[in-house]
Amino acid sequence: MLHDFFNRQADRVRRGDPRIVGGHHVCISADGHYRGSNGIEQHIGYVALTKEGHQQACSPAGFAAKFNWKNAPTKARLLQADK
Repeated sequence: MLHDFFNRQADRVRRGDPRIVGGHHVCISADGHYRGSNGIEQHIGYVALTKEGHQQACSPAGFAAKFNWKNAPTKARLLQADK
């Protein structure tokens, strides 16, 4: 049952599922690009797997600086659900 729950959650992310977080909305693409209401970056974070095999939690700004990555909000979009 838990496995099915996480599979459904992963599928939602692949489809660009919008979420409500702390009164804000956000849409996150499967590859980590996001767009949402003003201030949403204070409510989200990234978890990176380092070369050493450790997990490292980062804010969006910290992740961008450490891994030379730039968020592309236009890549986070809602997709039509399969019929």
